Amino acid sequence: MQHLTNINVNEFSSQSGLPKNFSENAKADEYFLKVFGDETFDVIVAETNHYARQSLANKLMCLAQWKDTT
Repeated sequence: MQHLTNINVNEFSSQSGLPKNFSENAKADEYFLKVFGDETFDVIVAETNHYARQSLANKLMCLAQWKDTT
């Protein structure tokens, strides 16, 4: 087994955490959008709706009642 030796790791000197200050009343979606962005959120919405239509394809009564998430 080969051992790693003499590894030089530079000290971390960048700012960590979210770059935006949130209020005490911030909601989970504010954090989510800051970390993942609108594009990721849009993909999740589209795929949720796609999955629902696939899952409910054989359940016409349920499919008729399904309303796409936004």
